Amino acid sequence: MVRYAAEVQGLSPRGLEREYERLAGGEGETHAIRMALLLSHPEAPFRDPHRAERLLEDYLERPGSDTSCCREFAAFVRDSLLEQRHTRAQMSNTLVALRQERKALEQEVQHLRSAVAEERAKRSKLESQIEALKAIEKSLDKVQRVEQRLQD
Repeated sequence: MVRYAAEVQGLSPRGLEREYERLAGGEGETHAIRMALLLSHPEAPFRDPHRAERLLEDYLERPGSDTSCCREFAAFVRDSLLEQRHTRAQMSNTLVALRQERKALEQEVQHLRSAVAEERAKRSKLESQIEALKAIEKSLDKVQRVEQRLQD
């Protein structure tokens, strides 16, 4: 079984399809394990890890004359598939959380950009007011100098 698993891992998607067609409808003590290996291959066009898990579960539940090595291998493959599914679910949940966090951060960035724009507008207005006050101050200084000259 390990040799078969290694062979399956080296197959191209087309080679996987040919092997799947060869095994389709077949029977035998290790048929379910072989089919599960094909169905769980990451590059298989017909990939169906849930079906592979079910095949392995059914295989492990039925009494048979097959070797304990085959049963242990089937349990190992099934456990690996379950772990992969669990890992994918965790990754999916993490991805959802990251997308929500990203959306919240994008909203915060937009809020901060708006706040910066408002502060720049206030700063510009204050600078204009300061310039106007400076102009008034110059004007008052001129008036005071003129009044001072008139008094002298």
